[in-house]
Amino acid sequence: MALLKNVAEDLQEDALLEKAPSFEGRFLAMTLAPSPSLKNNKNSRETESAKT
Repeated sequence: MALLKNVAEDLQEDALLEKAPSFEGRFLAMTLAPSPSLKNNKNSRETESAKT
């Protein structure tokens, strides 16, 4: 469980934590989603490259 918490902390700038680390039966589970700021950065890079 501590490993998933460390991963969530490390990815805090790059991803949103949708579901906190938890046990699901025998498995550890955690759900992450891309950060909206990363999505905006990608879109701005695509539009800049399309202009050139």
